[in-house]
Amino acid sequence: MIQHVVVPVDGSPATIGAAMVGSRIAASGSGTLQLVDVVDHDTRALAHVAHVTPDATVVMTAGARARPPTLLQEFRGPLVLVGPRCDVVGDEALDGTYVVALDGSIGDEGVLPVVAAWTVEFGGTPWLVDVVEPWRRRTPDMVESAYVNHRALRLRRRIGCTVEHE
Repeated sequence: MIQHVVVPVDGSPATIGAAMVGSRIAASGSGTLQLVDVVDHDTRALAHVAHVTPDATVVMTAGARARPPTLLQEFRGPLVLVGPRCDVVGDEALDGTYVVALDGSIGDEGVLPVVAAWTVEFGGTPWLVDVVEPWRRRTPDMVESAYVNHRALRLRRRIGCTVEHE
């Protein structure tokens, strides 16, 4: 499933929690775990490590020195964000709700198999959401709604579990 997990750390409790989650993810698929020290909010080094590492998945948390929006501009691989209230020490720490942002891009096709594997491996519920630019959404659009609905139905058939969507 996941071959290599990269976790930015800065010594804060939030990044220690992300490292714990990253460790569980890596162990579930006999993958490797790499911790990257982030200094002064600079995510370029983290993005470089993620780019040069084949099949890398970045696991991080908000509220630390590494900022998810900055990394998203540099890295195009899987990114797992650990929420601030995630129970990282519990046995069931990975079986919560997985929010999956779909925007109609080619990347959507790449993330759905990862979400399927994650759900089968750890349990939990995928929640597919439609993401569009704020200036595009003036009135509800049936085509956009149908897109997320179709993706949710396909994922539900693939994994045999509940898939929420909106």
